[in-house]
Amino acid sequence: MTIRILTGILAIATLVAAVVASTAAQTPVPVPDVAQRYTLDATFDPDTGTIAGQMVVDWTNTTGEPQGALPFRLYPNADHYGEGGISLDGVTVDGLPAGAEGTGDPTVMRVPLGRDVVPGEHRELTLAFTTTIPIDSPGSFGMFRGNSADGSWSLVNWYPIVAGWEPGEGWNLVPAVHGVDPTFVTASAWDVTITHPARYTLVATGQERTEVDGDRAVTSIRLDPGRELAVVALPAGDIVETTTRVDGVTVAITLPRVHDVPG
Repeated sequence: MTIRILTGILAIATLVAAVVASTAAQTPVPVPDVAQRYTLDATFDPDTGTIAGQMVVDWTNTTGEPQGALPFRLYPNADHYGEGGISLDGVTVDGLPAGAEGTGDPTVMRVPLGRDVVPGEHRELTLAFTTTIPIDSPGSFGMFRGNSADGSWSLVNWYPIVAGWEPGEGWNLVPAVHGVDPTFVTASAWDVTITHPARYTLVATGQERTEVDGDRAVTSIRLDPGRELAVVALPAGDIVETTTRVDGVTVAITLPRVHDVPG
């Protein structure tokens, strides 16, 4: 097993949770089934400060209760992200157009499912979106922002994501607040493709592979399962990756050379 530690100013809580969870898994275990599987095809454009594309969510009702609508979190719409935000360009459920309903909280929207979906039933939702990334935003430990000091981009919660379900409590729709990691979601599976300028290297939770064609690159990421899919975009060419073993777990640390700590 390999843990990859991201750089930039990703949320400390995200990293600690990933390390603790991975360190606990010292022996292979069966991959558990998940409530939702995400397939994303996106384009990251650092010149416009956006990442946009289409997301398909294969959702299974594992709540134990009928659900007539599925709530999504749009965390970048929180006030403390300034000019950051997510706009939706189209939503479908099983191929049919569906409207996104506001809730009074800009970080929460609901997608009607047409009728109540009973436990065990599937729905396929497609969402086209455009996310604007704020520059040097201090919100949530700087986990979602472009960093003018070193040219990196910290991308956590950059896509619409199904809200977390708490047995006995229901959907967790607590408002996002400044100064904490707001993410409360259910572990999911991810298959992501991001097109981006080749002058950037993408490092992500999960396993990534990058193919470069001239000044364009395509990074494919797979995570099955995981709490969330987070990405850091680093200026390519001056990056140091160091690996070590800790209690039987391989830890890979990827950093710009200026931040690398020898040993």
